[in-house]
Formats: sequence, structure tokens, C-alpha cells
Amino acid sequence: MSLSTLNHPPFIAALGAGAHAAFPHLQGLSLSYNTLRVVNLLSYGLSVYSVSQPGRIDGEQAKNIAEAKQAGGNEMRLLSPEQGRTLVTPSGW
Repeated sequence: MSLSTLNHPPFIAALGAGAHAAFPHLQGLSLSYNTLRVVNLLSYGLSVYSVSQPGRIDGEQAKNIAEAKQAGGNEMRLLSPEQGRTLVTPSGW
């Protein structure tokens, strides 16, 4: 499963609304400092895993830069504003 399948506006909005509704209840929990550290470590690990998966917004640009670097060309020329490109091109939903 690619992360791009989760990029669906109603799904993201529902997750945001759920987090907003759950926040007061989470503040009332009595969690130890070590528990919070473990949760933080797990969320960091999930983040590292997520950005290593295909489906990123800048995936095509990263592939083009790697190909230009391998061919010995100037990879930064691909991202120049004169070419109509930036580091992260906005992607439609």
C-alpha cells in the first residue's frame, strides 16, 4: 500500500476532527514521563518509515535529480525557476 492512497481530503479532515475532539481527553490522562518518551519514539519511527515510502510529492523531482547526478550533469539546473520547477512542486489532490 502506498501512502498516496491515504491522501484523500475527507479522510484527512476526519482525522483532524477526531484529533481535535480527543485532545481534551488526552490531556486528562495521567501518563508517566517514560510512557510519553516511548510514544514519542514510536511516532518518530513511524515518521521515518513514512518518508521512506514511495508516493511523496517530490518523488519525481528526486528521481530526476538522481538521474542527472548519475549522468554527471548539473542536477540543480532541474530545479531552477527558469525551468518552471521548484524543489517541491505543488501537487493536486
